[in-house]
Amino acid sequence: MLFLAINHFIYTSKIKYYMEKTLTLTSLKIGQAGYITKVSGSLKIKTRLLELGFTKGTLIRIVNISSLKQSYLIEIRGYMIVLRKNAASLIEVILSSEEVAK
Repeated sequence: MLFLAINHFIYTSKIKYYMEKTLTLTSLKIGQAGYITKVSGSLKIKTRLLELGFTKGTLIRIVNISSLKQSYLIEIRGYMIVLRKNAASLIEVILSSEEVAK
C-alpha cells in the first residue's frame, strides 16, 4: 500500500511540474513536440481549432516556421496544417517527455 502511495505522489508531482511549464505553440522550435493543454480565444476561433482536432491531450509537432515567423506548419493527428501566428499563440502546450529529457 505504501508503494502505491509513493507512486501516486511521484505521478502527481510530475503532472504539477509539467503543468507549470506550459508554453504557447509559438514558443516551440522546429522539430519540437508537445501535448495540448488549453485552447484559448474567442468562441469562433476556439470552435474552429477544436473542429480541426486541436483538443486537449493531442500530440502536436512543429514541422516548419516561415521566414518571417508569421505562419507555422504543424503536424497533428497524422496530417499537416498551417496556422497563422495569432491562431498558434492561442494554443498552450507542454513539452513531450522526449523534449523534456533533452
